[in-house]
Amino acid sequence: MTTPRKTTANRRKKAPAPDRAPGEAKERGTSTWEWAVAAVGGVILSGMVGYLVWDAIAGSAGGPPDITVAPAATIVAGDRYLVEIVVANRGEATGADVRVRGALIDGDQTLEESTVTFDFVPKQSTRRGGLYFAHDPQSAPLSLRVEGYVEP
Repeated sequence: MTTPRKTTANRRKKAPAPDRAPGEAKERGTSTWEWAVAAVGGVILSGMVGYLVWDAIAGSAGGPPDITVAPAATIVAGDRYLVEIVVANRGEATGADVRVRGALIDGDQTLEESTVTFDFVPKQSTRRGGLYFAHDPQSAPLSLRVEGYVEP
């Protein structure tokens, strides 16, 4: 003789606890993994806030921008000459609205001048630009200088 098999239909369902509605899951506490992830997130957040505070206090004491300019190459561009320049800021502050002037000089006379303005030259960075001249920069000495900047 065989015994009837128990099926899920024959099993008796437990009645829900009186403080929960039917079908509501049992409330569990915070798991160890959740605490671990929260701790890692807290450490990362604390590190970021600490770095930003440190940079705000220590980073601003570096002084003004230290901006220099140097020629990179001379290119014939149609009927003009393009002198490519490199502007470098070795200081600890950003310079905004950086004005660079180039001049071709023949003895005591200035043959031609050209200017360019860089919107921003961040600290410890370089930017490239160009100055156009009608005269060949190879035929006369080229004078380059940074005229000024504005604090952003």
